[in-house]
Amino acid sequence: MISAYRSTLGTSSDFSTASLKFLNCSSFSKDSKHAESLVHIGVPFIARWPRKVASGRINNSALISAVDLLPTFCEVAGVELSATYAPDGVSQVAALMGETGREVKRSQPLFWKMNSAWPARSWQPDHWVSWAVVDQKWKLVANHDLSFSELYDLSQDALEKNNVAETNPEVRRQLLAKITDWQKTLPEKPSGDVFSKLRSEIQSTN
Repeated sequence: MISAYRSTLGTSSDFSTASLKFLNCSSFSKDSKHAESLVHIGVPFIARWPRKVASGRINNSALISAVDLLPTFCEVAGVELSATYAPDGVSQVAALMGETGREVKRSQPLFWKMNSAWPARSWQPDHWVSWAVVDQKWKLVANHDLSFSELYDLSQDALEKNNVAETNPEVRRQLLAKITDWQKTLPEKPSGDVFSKLRSEIQSTN
């Protein structure tokens, strides 16, 4: 049996220093939850699979997203995805097994959308990012209207300390274009029957 644990979205700013060091994420570079730097959207992922996943091994290079879980667990179970289903993620079995030479190359970027203030509030200087994209080794974060952005090379700068947008203008331009293209695919509001029956029942009693 395989067991997997994935924590919540980073840590809040009132965590103790000891807790932050134990989690090895958040508040070492930018300020706590929802700041959209990798150390905040990047959280611990722990897997236990006796006689399959090596005990005590740490992988600091694989970038696993929630959209990867379905294709990963389907491969583990030996179940093929439906031919009519196009997953957003990829199987990360190779990363779980610690196999070298089988690094996953994504065919499409990972995107994030949040509502953040711009300009940033004085008490939350790093809570300004509304859009983020990760494409291979590059990570770009941008404000609500894409008028300001920062670029990071995750292969060299995992904690996103060095903004390299000025020295990589073409990469910045390409990633901003990918965010713009992705924005065009997003609905203005939920459509269809997307809410649960329980939600409707709760609303009717209030």
